[in-house]
Parts: sequence; C-alpha cells; structure tokens
Amino acid sequence: MENKAIIVSSNNKYKGKWVSINEDKIIKPNGTNAYHEVAIREDCVLILAIDKGKVCLVKQFRYPANESLWEFPAGFINLHENPKKAAIREFCEEVGLKPSKIKKIAEFWTWPGFSTQKVNVFLLTNFTKSKKNLDKSESDLEHKFIKIETVFKMAKSGVIRSSVSLAALNYLL
Repeated sequence: MENKAIIVSSNNKYKGKWVSINEDKIIKPNGTNAYHEVAIREDCVLILAIDKGKVCLVKQFRYPANESLWEFPAGFINLHENPKKAAIREFCEEVGLKPSKIKKIAEFWTWPGFSTQKVNVFLLTNFTKSKKNLDKSESDLEHKFIKIETVFKMAKSGVIRSSVSLAALNYLL
C-alpha cells in the first residue's frame, strides 16, 4: 500500500466563501479506518520583506481572535495565479511597494491535522513605490518596517501571536 490514505466517503458539510468543511471516512496507509473533519482552504502566501535590516509587519484587526494582531503580510493565492505573483500582488496591495527581487524560501502546512492549506513563504527585497489597494476587510491595516532583532523580541514577548508568522520567523535566523 502506498503512503496515501484511501477516501472511502467524503461529505461536504459546509461551503463558505473562504472555507469548506468535509467529513471524510478514510483508510490510512497502515490499513486502519479513520474519520476526519477537514477544512478545505486555498493555499496562501506569507511575505518576509526586508529593507535595510528591517522586516515588514502589518497590524490589522482579526475578528476570530477579536483583536488587532501584528503579523507578516499574507494572503490567498487567487484562481489561475501562481504563488510568486500572489506574493507580489499581496505586498503591493497591503504595503504599496513592489519588489524587484523575490525568492521562495519555504512551504509548510497551516494545520495538517485539520486543514488542506499550505503557506508559501517568500523573501522580498529591493522595492519601488506602488499603489496600495486595500479591500474592505483590510481598511484598518497598517504596516511598519521594524528591526529584525525587535521582531524576535515581539515574538518572544507575545506581541506576535499569529502561528504562521511565528513559523515563518524561523527563516529570518
């Protein structure tokens, strides 16, 4: 048996704009039966934008957490868009800067026991001014370039609490 699960049945229980929830009965690679509730989400990008020893953070209100959080710029990959183009688009929209250098440095799962979503992490440098294009959900978004050592202190002290931002922070070491 190959190292993949066999889906016995899959029932969609909820379909929203940003997420769908399926109930799946599977046979695991070791032959055991299992039941999983799976959040189907589009993959996203997370941006580590560095300029003169500083990295860009954005702060915005996140309703599920019911507070404003500092995190790295990020966003969904649109249909028919590759991750690199999504990273450039998201950064231009949120920060108003366009990078001339971009490099994919990592890819990881957001929550592999529950969600299908992967995060593509990009390093962006060398910027020119662009036009911000915030959508309604980002109307309160602010950005700031902060010294990298200060960002590590923000994470250690609990100021940065977004799990994907904390994971991506490791790529600045």
